[in-house]
Amino acid sequence: MKRTIVLILIAVIVISTNLFAGLPKVEDIAKEVLKAYKTKDVELLKKNASGMLINAISKSYFQDKGIQDDLKVVENWDGNIKEIRYVVENMMGKKITMAMVHYSDAADSKKINVVLLSTMDNEKWVFIGSGLSTEKKENFEKMSKTIEAGETKAQAKSTKKKVVRNKRESNKKFDLEMFSGDNFQKVTQEKVIECFNTLNDDNFFVGLSSKDDWIQVAYSDNGYSFEGNEGGVHFASKDLLSKEKAIQFLKDYYTGNTDWESKAEFDK
Repeated sequence: MKRTIVLILIAVIVISTNLFAGLPKVEDIAKEVLKAYKTKDVELLKKNASGMLINAISKSYFQDKGIQDDLKVVENWDGNIKEIRYVVENMMGKKITMAMVHYSDAADSKKINVVLLSTMDNEKWVFIGSGLSTEKKENFEKMSKTIEAGETKAQAKSTKKKVVRNKRESNKKFDLEMFSGDNFQKVTQEKVIECFNTLNDDNFFVGLSSKDDWIQVAYSDNGYSFEGNEGGVHFASKDLLSKEKAIQFLKDYYTGNTDWESKAEFDK
């Protein structure tokens, strides 16, 4: 499941201010992720995973061939965090703040080992990809040492207008993005289903975006999960769906069918 997530960290934005008082610190969350890998603690790893990744983490997760090199690195971690840097990116129509947490030096003297975390509201931080990666020192040093506070979740909710998502236009044009990095513009429904059918452990999600609205569908061995934002309202599926129900959900969402929400139960 390991992918070079750092490819999405392209534009470096200089940002300032402090983390919210009383909220979990990025350093503490990074330490928990590293501890989960070091002790092979599935539940602790799930605690800091995004909704799209939780269902992909099972008892066999730490046996995945794609993370064995990372496990060896974490085994030698001394328990300390060296430095944290931040960058803001736009993904799937949303502004996302990312943190790179330097926890050890890589075998290559020009690189460092990092934990990759992200947040969409500056309140809840989760890891992205496997959570672990390497980064060139020169790229890391170009990133900001401070984080932009932006709106809290409560402030954002107070400014959002009430939206009935079912009534969006049925001719909405979507762009498509996959975890592998493949991108397609103004895709057809056939292309969406084609990409959906390629989902697997390595390339485990497909996302549709249109302006500020977006949806991601994630694959796991046990079923499919959904997460998205439409009209300023965030939603995430409570339970996993079968492949058949997931495909029908995507078709209904893509075409603007007003029954799309009935295909799953959502947390909003």
